[in-house]
Amino acid sequence: MAELEFKVLDTFLGVNKSETETLLALGEASHMSNWIITDDRKLKKAYGYKSLNAKVPGQRINGMWYGPLHGEYHLIFAKGGKVYEYDFDTESEIELGTVVDAYPTTFFATNNVVYILDGTEFYSWDGETFQVVSGYVPTVFTAAPPYGGGTILESMNYLTGTKKMRFSSDGESTLYQLNEFDIDSVDKVIVGTQEMEEDTDYTVNLESGQVVFEEPPPLGVNNIEITWTKFDPEMRKLITNCRFYGGIYYARHWLFGNPKRRNTRFSSGVTYAGVSDPTYWPMFSDSDVGEYEITDIKTQYNKQIIFTSGDSSGASAWYSEAETYRDPGTGITTTLFPTFPINSKVGNVAPGQVQIIQNNSFTLWKGIYEWVSTYVMNEKNAQWISKRIQRDLDQVDLSKAITWDWDDA
Repeated sequence: MAELEFKVLDTFLGVNKSETETLLALGEASHMSNWIITDDRKLKKAYGYKSLNAKVPGQRINGMWYGPLHGEYHLIFAKGGKVYEYDFDTESEIELGTVVDAYPTTFFATNNVVYILDGTEFYSWDGETFQVVSGYVPTVFTAAPPYGGGTILESMNYLTGTKKMRFSSDGESTLYQLNEFDIDSVDKVIVGTQEMEEDTDYTVNLESGQVVFEEPPPLGVNNIEITWTKFDPEMRKLITNCRFYGGIYYARHWLFGNPKRRNTRFSSGVTYAGVSDPTYWPMFSDSDVGEYEITDIKTQYNKQIIFTSGDSSGASAWYSEAETYRDPGTGITTTLFPTFPINSKVGNVAPGQVQIIQNNSFTLWKGIYEWVSTYVMNEKNAQWISKRIQRDLDQVDLSKAITWDWDDA
């Protein structure tokens, strides 16, 4: 009788469904379920899981976020047109606010505030107050003479029609001309440090965009600040209709997924005070990337990588780098984010599902691809890594896939 021969498998080589079981290499498996692969390529039995709430027929979790606010961790999620926080102590759901019941509902956090996009509106929650984001109010012009003009300081904000303008009084004029006509309202007028009162200290002509003082303000430089509003709801929708968050690149937050601007990425702004503000989306800072729908945006090293649903007729992956431009006439320095193609054959079909693993991007196309180089235009920079399980992937719609970066550390 032949002696038993034992094999010691100290490295798991993965699942291989591309060959028959008799042709598998030692260490490969034809099927795997409920196992975790450790960092040193060993197999470990998967943990169990616990359901935190009861299943409600017809409802789904449209999005969720877990992380710290002011040092305290929170789990919040969107379900059935509401945003809830899960209380681990009482094992109950606490309603925070109302949103549209839509998938996906996107969450991202910065500066101890969670921001929420449901495709129709933009919300925030700071651990206490759930509210619609009104938007940062930019100072659009400074050092303007009474008749208007001035120096451009900040761009207008897509989210709000409210803006500020600073005038330098000549000590004689009573009429001050804003740089917009047919405005909705004048919200505040400050001379020096004192807030003026409408109809007592000044009057307003909304059609002409004029503020007329009862007495000439004293001579000064930037000593008058007027805040007014002219709101265009279509401008706000450019941001609130976005469905996906593209992370932070060069101190700016990025959004994409507006159904009417599928190939457009939107960048938040840095205020004049140098603050990166996710409620400030400067007008005309958005840019189109190719002609196909943007499906994800990731930051990789010092570059931003943009993946699209393109095909062989156009680039489907791009990279972007920050460049500065100084206007020779005004001296204003602007940060630009030009894009450059890196692949015309492979992109990503699952919106918002690209993962960065060990500093490389992984995308879903006709299979799973690992991006090993994103610096030059080269078809070899996307490596097909799902060949051994491709027969299974061919049977599913990868555009609807949900990916997860499992870190067992």
